[in-house]
Amino acid sequence: MIALLLALMVLQVNPGPTGIASGVVSSANGTPAAGIRVFAIPAGTSDSVTVNATVFEGLTQTDASGRYRLAIPPGRYYIGVGAVASPTYYPSTTNISSARAIVVSADRALDNINFSQYVTPGPGNLAGLIVSVAPPLPPGSTGVVSGIIRAADGTPAAGIPVVLIASSTLAGAIAGTGPRPQVRFLAPGTSTLTLSSISAIVISTQATPVTTQPTPIATGTYTDNNGRYRFENVSPNTYNIVAGYSDSPRLYPGTSDVATAQSITTTPTTMMDSLDFTLSSPSPSTSVLKGKVLGIGSRPAGGAVLTLTRSNISGAGIVGGILLPSQVNREIRNEGNGTYRFDGIGPGSYNIRVELPGISTQTRPVQVSGETELDFDFQINTIVGKFRWDDGSPFDEPAIRQVAVSTVSNPNVVMTDIIPVARDGVFSKAISAGEYRFYTRNLPTGEAVKSVTVDGMDITNTSFEYNGRDPINIEVLLTRKIESGTKVSGTIVDAATGKASAADRVLLCCLKSGPFERISAPLQRDGTFEFLQVPEGEYKVELLSTPTLTVAGAPVEVGKSETNNLKFVSTSSVTASLIQITVDGGTVPSSSRIKVTWTTVNSGIPITTYGSPDGMLWSLPAGVQFELAVSDIPPDLKFKSITSGGRPLPASSPAQRIVTSPTNIVIVLEPKIP
Repeated sequence: MIALLLALMVLQVNPGPTGIASGVVSSANGTPAAGIRVFAIPAGTSDSVTVNATVFEGLTQTDASGRYRLAIPPGRYYIGVGAVASPTYYPSTTNISSARAIVVSADRALDNINFSQYVTPGPGNLAGLIVSVAPPLPPGSTGVVSGIIRAADGTPAAGIPVVLIASSTLAGAIAGTGPRPQVRFLAPGTSTLTLSSISAIVISTQATPVTTQPTPIATGTYTDNNGRYRFENVSPNTYNIVAGYSDSPRLYPGTSDVATAQSITTTPTTMMDSLDFTLSSPSPSTSVLKGKVLGIGSRPAGGAVLTLTRSNISGAGIVGGILLPSQVNREIRNEGNGTYRFDGIGPGSYNIRVELPGISTQTRPVQVSGETELDFDFQINTIVGKFRWDDGSPFDEPAIRQVAVSTVSNPNVVMTDIIPVARDGVFSKAISAGEYRFYTRNLPTGEAVKSVTVDGMDITNTSFEYNGRDPINIEVLLTRKIESGTKVSGTIVDAATGKASAADRVLLCCLKSGPFERISAPLQRDGTFEFLQVPEGEYKVELLSTPTLTVAGAPVEVGKSETNNLKFVSTSSVTASLIQITVDGGTVPSSSRIKVTWTTVNSGIPITTYGSPDGMLWSLPAGVQFELAVSDIPPDLKFKSITSGGRPLPASSPAQRIVTSPTNIVIVLEPKIP
């Protein structure tokens, strides 16, 4: 039951703009809660009378330090952690009526949504959860429908929507004699879950089941990188297969006409794995759509989300309209100077949607041919700024991509607006009124912020007020002259392959105060990096990359002397490990800690972590083989054994070979014999 519920939660596809809610989940004893499920529940409007606590938007898990980052569409939500049937709601309550709602907007980070006392669910807390489904399939119902979708040029078509629908349901919808079917798209990689046999799904926390009228459901999935789609556990019936998008649907075996489409009939033992067909030829991609998004006084409005969608082509019919999503040619955010550009699109009719997240939205039709220009004007005020060099030279620093303003009125809930920076150094965005601190998110090594001014007032190290009515101008003056700090250099390789990490820049995070948060340096092709004049302090190493990569290991201590030859590993998948030390036949002070080194077998790069009597949580690359070594043992103790997930490792040496997994490492020491 619970597995089905979780699967349903991840089926919700939200291709539009998202906002971020993040924070830390702590257990009742104050320690970080790792590997805990975090989800959002729509709270409706502020005057809503009831809340459906069984509807979910988004799902994530806390990392080794208890921190989570939840991406969800703009809206008003309750945040829950733990079991879906008996969660702990933000800030720390098990009763949703006592929960505090948060408001999430796109392109805005809502931090410090922390849980100080996560309540672990008891064994009886799932008793009230009821999932009602249609009767199960007959024994042996293991029908499989599969094939490959190809583009018009014969190459595999990846990421294409494919829908399996009962032929009778499709015919009734087209004729208007049957209900409109609901399409449930499976999340990528979950094609083994089939919803075509489910007539109605009701989730309730009531003691008695809730019933509904059956709704016909069609199952959707997406082709993989090889163009293959697959539906498993298909109930016996006659079906049609539809692929593509709403403006150009294609039915098996390769037609746009329902009358000439071929249906397939399945039995409990059907295995159809070669139902291949080809999509129609796309329009030539030779046109450009560009323009500006502007506010009052023709001031640029950066950070807008623009979505370009092909208008339905005449003759596409009801098939595409009810079963397939519209094709989004591209979703982009415009530049800090307000400009946007869609390159390489086919000529034709489109709808373009422009959203200033949390503020205003416009949607307009546009006929694209050749190079087409279309500007958008919003009746809103914006903050506008520009970077300049103190020597008067033109701004030419592509590494500076974002600035930010964070609220300062409430230290417990900090809201951050991310503002894009254009190549010419201009940045702009529409934000709500309030008191803010301005900072540059990433400043290249060897550069410094000389001053930040708002309409001539210095705000380099202080906050500023924005009333939301009057436009303001921010100027950031940069210099290449830095007078203090030391050199830091090293190498970062991929944990799985041992090759140079695939990232653009290396970041040192974070400075305690000042007009910028992170220092950055380019990551060379051989995986090396070098920072100049880094201030003293403790830094976490991060990477600027797509997709996101994590650097494993302890923070870097920077002192007065140069720090060279640092070695790190990066990974796209991490696992949480709690490292704890115990003494067999003795005790060790709670403040003690020992060094635990994880050396990657394929590259020989060490990852430094530490263990303590209370346990210390670390994020480590998942599925990578390491040599595990223990050092810095107190002089009156010696190594005895290691267990991983309760399983002992060979005790002949403190160096062990282990593959990481979500587990606990316990290192057992024993007193030395005099």
